[in-house]
Amino acid sequence: MNLLESIRVAAQSLKANKMRSALTMLGIIIGVGAVVALVSIGSGASQSITAEVQGLGSNLIVVMPGSEEELQRGMMTSYDPTVLKLEDAAAIEKKAKYINGVTPILTRPAMIWYKGKTKTTNVYGTYETAVELMNYPIEIGHNFTRSDVQSAARVAIIGQTLQKDLFGAENPIGKIVRINNQNFRVVGVIEKRGTDMFGIDHDNQIGMPVTTAAKKLFGESYVDMIEVQVKSEDLTDKAIEEIKQILRREHHLGKDEKANFVVRSQAQLLDIMSTITSILTILLGSIAGISLLVGGIGIMNIMLVSVTERTREIGIRKAIGAKRKDILLQFLIESTILSLFGGSFGILIGIAIAKLVSLFGNLPTAITAGSIFLAFGFSVGVGLFFGIYPAFRAARLHPIEALRYE
Repeated sequence: MNLLESIRVAAQSLKANKMRSALTMLGIIIGVGAVVALVSIGSGASQSITAEVQGLGSNLIVVMPGSEEELQRGMMTSYDPTVLKLEDAAAIEKKAKYINGVTPILTRPAMIWYKGKTKTTNVYGTYETAVELMNYPIEIGHNFTRSDVQSAARVAIIGQTLQKDLFGAENPIGKIVRINNQNFRVVGVIEKRGTDMFGIDHDNQIGMPVTTAAKKLFGESYVDMIEVQVKSEDLTDKAIEEIKQILRREHHLGKDEKANFVVRSQAQLLDIMSTITSILTILLGSIAGISLLVGGIGIMNIMLVSVTERTREIGIRKAIGAKRKDILLQFLIESTILSLFGGSFGILIGIAIAKLVSLFGNLPTAITAGSIFLAFGFSVGVGLFFGIYPAFRAARLHPIEALRYE
């Protein structure tokens, strides 16, 4: 029996048991669909984080509380919010010679009120330099000034979601809003930023002088992080070492004492985040792969049942001249057909799920040819692997015993 004849016979056998074939393929469909969808979500998250970090510029340095070891592991369990002070940012700005600008960042949730309308938002206390460093240009009005920072003025710039929800068509510039029951004057509106992969609306935020946020609004003297812009990318390593030395002196750390802060460039942070998201993508794909294995076991079980049901048929085929390899090939082709069709339907379902998640779940997805080929190849491999044992069992049947089988 040639290959084409074997394929025809295998297809006829599967067609004769449509419901059983469909249920057998279901496990492969679910497995492949899950792999494609979850890997697409993981890849989309990785690309979104990369784009977000790269959008801030390659010559940016971030200073955070914590330790080097925990940052490398992607875990900041010893995070201490009382490490970085406003004075640290001032010292870096004054003493560092390889930088263009500095901004401390303090962010907290707050309630904003205007003419009976109330909305929960995030307050970002920064220097006036944050507009340039963090790429948040002003669309309407103007930014607050260094004089506002020094005097802790109650002025604010708002995102476009707040402008729309609180002011509608009204011009917000110069209007007085209440933030945590304190009056602030709106001086500017930030350009539209949109929503990120974590569902955070970057237009639902308020920027204000960090001194105002720390001392008047939240009653704190510490900041969450400090961002520094280097004069040029090739000076990044020198700037990092310079900032470390400045902060060690400011924190009165001895020569052998471990730093309680971390200084990283955007490129270094991007490498760490890429590693974490890659591990996440592999983990998601592996979890989905388990369902593929379950689908493969389902194929093996059904093929074993098929061998038992068709024992007499196998005996007749052998009696009229079919060889062991013909029987082996036929059953392998049947299991491969099941995995091929199951894999194809699974890919379509996985793509549909990824598209729906991206459309309604505000999560970016990236459907790549690699993930599709991986899932499809794995499904075919699973079909072949789990079809080998039933095929060998069918091929080893003795024709006389098979003909006697009832």
